[in-house]
Amino acid sequence: MDCGKLRRIARCTLAIGVLALGLTASTASARGIQTGFLDPSALSTGTPVYTPAEAASRVANNAGSQIVRLYLYWNRVALDTHHAPADQSNPSNYDWNSDGLANMINAAQSQGLDVMLTIRSAPFYAQGSAHADSRGTFKPKPAMLAQFTEAATTRFSDVHIWGVWNEPNLPSFLSPQYQNGKLYSPKLYKSLLHAAAPVIHAAGGTVVAAETAPFHFVFNGKENNPGPLKFLRALLCMEGRSHPKPACNPTPKVEADVIATHPYTSGNPWHHAVRKDDVSFGDLPLWTKLVSAAERAHHFKNKSGGSSVQLWITEFSWDTKPPDPKAVPTGLHARWTAEALYRAYKLGINTLIWGQLKDYPISDRLFFGQYQSGLFYKNDAVKLSLTAFRFPFVAYAKNGHIAAWGRTPGGDPGTVKIEKKTSSGWKKVTQLSTNPQGVFQKTWSSGMTSGFLRATLTGGGSSVKFSLKRPPDKVLVLGPFGCGGQGSGNPPKPGCPA
Repeated sequence: MDCGKLRRIARCTLAIGVLALGLTASTASARGIQTGFLDPSALSTGTPVYTPAEAASRVANNAGSQIVRLYLYWNRVALDTHHAPADQSNPSNYDWNSDGLANMINAAQSQGLDVMLTIRSAPFYAQGSAHADSRGTFKPKPAMLAQFTEAATTRFSDVHIWGVWNEPNLPSFLSPQYQNGKLYSPKLYKSLLHAAAPVIHAAGGTVVAAETAPFHFVFNGKENNPGPLKFLRALLCMEGRSHPKPACNPTPKVEADVIATHPYTSGNPWHHAVRKDDVSFGDLPLWTKLVSAAERAHHFKNKSGGSSVQLWITEFSWDTKPPDPKAVPTGLHARWTAEALYRAYKLGINTLIWGQLKDYPISDRLFFGQYQSGLFYKNDAVKLSLTAFRFPFVAYAKNGHIAAWGRTPGGDPGTVKIEKKTSSGWKKVTQLSTNPQGVFQKTWSSGMTSGFLRATLTGGGSSVKFSLKRPPDKVLVLGPFGCGGQGSGNPPKPGCPA
């Protein structure tokens, strides 16, 4: 997510609909869901909130996660941003630890974590000269990106997951979005993807593509950028919700192994974005349907030469109250966290990367004042949501049945008890085994329509208690990031600290 775009974020309406439970088996199918964090050491702030070693330890041990996503800023590792090195594919011509990146990669791998590097931000010499900018957005040069990607994959040969650009449907990352009045960014992005992907595949890596921002914005009646669905339709040669566009066959096919998105949401995980073609969590079924249709139409080419792709969420979170007075209360935040993992799993999304490990101080700093979505407070105290993220568990009562789903910490297989809260303590309701990836689900007959359930591992450890009574959606009128990031010199937002 662009750290400076909170003030433009779209408000979302209350989701309408009834949860489709669909849980009938005593154990889940043999698949799991992996979790991780974006920039857990907060290297991108310039003043890291954790040392790389501490961040990696907390991700692996406290949060029970498997992956960290880091930004590889091309313009930061370049030794001279205005003049290209004589051999751009030689890794010795870059400073790979200019912002602590190499240290974070080493720390993560020492904890057994997978690392995903998202390449972004071209140096001046690799942009179209007319409007080159310090954020590295303007018409990055595909041939130079291919050479840089070769240098990066050589230097980090033990990194196997690579993202090609961040949120390419936003002008703050890729520009221009429109050229001569026509949508241009999908074509521009495709040229970058097809420059970098073959290099990554030749090195044995996995290519993560798209990583789209959730919203489009309109200024003075003019669209500033495309929504993620509009962007994907153009990129994938599709039209409508799920139809290949006639007489349009991507040539070459979109080379990728994973399609990712960033479905930030101003409500619970069933909440929809306001505008057509935007993707909050409640709109993920439309997103998965579009990608799956392009897959069936053979519009992809993965590293094995096939047309299948995985679905990932590579950035997502909500701020909490406290510290943000316009964010999600901590108890509700824990529920939404568990439900987000449940919904992602049910939609066939197998990786969910949380947007932040530790809160930043709330401030008017555009680029980092708005994120209070950490699972640790800034004083290192643990939020309730950390347990919900580590050991997600949900349970819903409907039509005389209770349907429950969960995943053990780290996705380790085991035996789980489901318990209900009584006046004398917690009482066992049922017991079941997980699948090999630690996922469990079961539906059973019950007259319970209220009260609390939880999941407990036989070896110790419990989930957050989960209310059978579903709370109403809470609409976050200032968006998922609440008060922060309003911009120096601007008046405070309503209800926010001065």
